Amino acid sequence: MKYQEGKISTGAIAALAVLGCAVLIGVLMLVMFIGTFNTAVELEKGLEASYEDSQNVLSQYSLKIAESAQIPEMYTNDLKAVYTATVQGRYGEAGSQAMMQWIQEHNPNFDASLYKTIQQQIEAGRNKFEVSQRLVIEKKKIYETQLSYAVTGTLLRIMGFPKIDLDKIKIVKSEHSNNAFSSGVDKGLKLR
Repeated sequence: MKYQEGKISTGAIAALAVLGCAVLIGVLMLVMFIGTFNTAVELEKGLEASYEDSQNVLSQYSLKIAESAQIPEMYTNDLKAVYTATVQGRYGEAGSQAMMQWIQEHNPNFDASLYKTIQQQIEAGRNKFEVSQRLVIEKKKIYETQLSYAVTGTLLRIMGFPKIDLDKIKIVKSEHSNNAFSSGVDKGLKLR
């Protein structure tokens, strides 16, 4: 056999092509592996953050309502004190002693707008909590879908995902909805 300098044999070209393809496939698999891993980490962290935010929304909403609900009672007590002081200041400790009086009273009015404010806070808080719960539901669905895909799911399981307990990411439901779904009957809300 005669070798020529400067020329690559056909076998060497084929070997280099096979090696190049193998390296290319290896790099593509590594990129896919890293991308899948990063996506799973992002999905888990996003789900955990949304779940924690939902807890924060409910907590803040509950505290605001609890604090606001104290205002009408404080207002009522203050109104009683003002009214009592007004009457006692006008008529004395024992009240009016006159046999006949012609008086035009002007008494303080109770402001019912406090209740409307609390009602608005309740509605706004419930709406904000609903939005935060929907976000948790959507993020959990996306992550569980990724875990269920044939290739992606297999890769994720090989990488040890899910790393969080998805059963602990629960949506807060009312007792009414739990009863309706377990019985299959919605009895409606009883307001009184």
